[in-house]
Amino acid sequence: MHQQIARAIEASARVKSIPPPLPSYIKPLPSNMGPDEMSYLNTKGALSVPDVAVVQQILLSYAEWHHSLMPIVDISSMLHAVSADSQANSSISLLLLQAALYTGAAHVDIKWLHQAGHSSRRAARSAYYHKARVRICLRCTGPNCKP
Repeated sequence: MHQQIARAIEASARVKSIPPPLPSYIKPLPSNMGPDEMSYLNTKGALSVPDVAVVQQILLSYAEWHHSLMPIVDISSMLHAVSADSQANSSISLLLLQAALYTGAAHVDIKWLHQAGHSSRRAARSAYYHKARVRICLRCTGPNCKP
């Protein structure tokens, strides 16, 4: 698995893709993450985030269906960070957001998943799962990113 990732990073290094700017409610990625890793994450779609309205609806679904069973995150802080009136005083990690989107996509109204460009609930959950998995495989989950 790690050899496949290394080969994919090398391949993506040949064709540099400029990552899209992350929304203001996302914490900055680790500063020691190199351009090859950024290009790889971008190529795999791990740096893309749905529109804020879609994110809000999926997070509300997460809060309604999953958070009460396992309250391991501060859901009010997450919702405040992505709210329209947030002055960017709070932010959340991209990995945490992707994990919450994966979980919340299980019960959100399908129209929101379609609006995000997914053909089905299964496709949406698979996409969010793989985005988080790529980040974890590169060990880019915190300030000590060491790919």
